[in-house]
Amino acid sequence: MTTVIDMNGESKKEYDYRIKIILLGDVNVGKSSFIRVLSEQTDLEQGCCCKDYQQNSYAEVECILNGKRILAKIIDTGGQEKFRSLTASYYRGIHGCFVLFNRNREQTFNNIMSWLDELNSFNHQHLICTMIVGTSASSQEPKISTEKAIKLSEHINGEYAEVFMHKPNEVVKALHGMLDCIVAEIPNTNSLSVSITPKTRKQNKKKVFIECAC
Repeated sequence: MTTVIDMNGESKKEYDYRIKIILLGDVNVGKSSFIRVLSEQTDLEQGCCCKDYQQNSYAEVECILNGKRILAKIIDTGGQEKFRSLTASYYRGIHGCFVLFNRNREQTFNNIMSWLDELNSFNHQHLICTMIVGTSASSQEPKISTEKAIKLSEHINGEYAEVFMHKPNEVVKALHGMLDCIVAEIPNTNSLSVSITPKTRKQNKKKVFIECAC
């Protein structure tokens, strides 16, 4: 980890990794709630600490995993779901993607592949780690079983997590799982401070499945 000197002559630690993650999914599946939970985290030793939060926009969260200091910027697309053509800029430079669905609303699960198709249409040269997240606000029996969701996540070579929004530790655990996946994809480098940057976008429109070596 490198150290820089600020204007006051004081040392300031840089992050080992700066990572960008996007949230996708239908309306009212819990995207904004997911980010809000992260924005309320203040204890780095308990998992993560929010450094910046803009409601309905993004949250920047600091985590320490395996001795590495990470700053993750999680982008909220809530409110943009009906205007997918307007969300193209959100995809630029992303390293990970959470796709949320409501476990009690079957249509939101059925639409997951549509969201992934849109993501794949940008055809990034680098791998985008993907995690499907089943959300629930109650303890009622879900319409979408865990087994069914896991099967879909395996089909896209991604991961699966289930979260109750009133249990912050589950949201933090999902974020940690995503960061582990992304960091595992970073090639060996001699630099002690790495800012992951996006690769050049390809011009052809061939769609491919997202791969994740989690």
